Amino acid sequence: MRSSPRTLDLDSVFGLRRAAWRAGAVALIFVALACRAKGPPAPVATLTPTDESGGSPMRIELKDYRMEVARLRFTRDDSLYAEPLPDELKDYVLDRMIDDALLLREADRMGVRASTLTVSREMALLRTAIPPRRFRRLLVNTYQTEKDLEATLETHLTALATLEKLTLQNVEVSDAEIQAAWEALPPSQKIQPERIRAAQILVATEDEAARIWRTLRRRGNFAKLAKKHSISPEATMGGDLGWFSRGELPSVFDDMCFPLKKGYFSHVTASEYGYHLCRVLDRERERPLTIDEMRDKLKREIQIDKVRETREQVMTRLRSSVKIVKNKRVIARVD
Repeated sequence: MRSSPRTLDLDSVFGLRRAAWRAGAVALIFVALACRAKGPPAPVATLTPTDESGGSPMRIELKDYRMEVARLRFTRDDSLYAEPLPDELKDYVLDRMIDDALLLREADRMGVRASTLTVSREMALLRTAIPPRRFRRLLVNTYQTEKDLEATLETHLTALATLEKLTLQNVEVSDAEIQAAWEALPPSQKIQPERIRAAQILVATEDEAARIWRTLRRRGNFAKLAKKHSISPEATMGGDLGWFSRGELPSVFDDMCFPLKKGYFSHVTASEYGYHLCRVLDRERERPLTIDEMRDKLKREIQIDKVRETREQVMTRLRSSVKIVKNKRVIARVD
């Protein structure tokens, strides 16, 4: 599934540890409905575009702000019943939400969207961070489903990808910097593990999956069937999931795809997402990597290090494109 909710901690992508975000994201998801407001409350903040593109005002809703404040309290104190946050932390939460809204607006303009592969990887990492029983209990206690969690991750990663794209376009990396980064890599990181490129068709019912499987047996075109029937985001690309190694996607994909030869497709396989059919488009054995193959990855890592210097400039420009009005009376009522 290709591709990322609804408020995000954007500091986590450019130099600050993603692991810290994951812990916070879990808390965000699991307190999302703990603080519903009654009636149609006024927004916490309104962002009115002032640039040439115009557009409708954006609102930071009270229910979302309560969720973020609760998330921070839960992350900091491991409890929703701890002391209320000080005003400076509440203001920090709102500023991050404003940044998120601005980045998601840019994502719509630029056509940026997190890939399903990236979302699946983050989902798998989150699931390994919490014991299964506690994970299920927290979902039930906060009226959440795993699809809600995936949706939040997708939006989070979309905003991160947008900020990265806006910032990286102003960052240059020299060949000498790439060469130095390559020489500094340990040997274990210069190996490409076995990997495959696969496509999938995902549908909601077993009967529909069985009909598609029979069509494939009659030499049906996998990509066309994916575009017509699949409900996963990468359907528009013929179901292409891209390249992945073992453990990078949910285990259902490893179980379906890695036993297959190139060009073959799987039987119908059920998972929590629906009913899958997968086809292996290509595969590679484990082998050594060259600097040319690693060049883009090394360049990207260097760019991410450099991006700290320009990130705030990008956000300053985005903030200047709107008139921001904070509703201090509403903010003061949030514990």
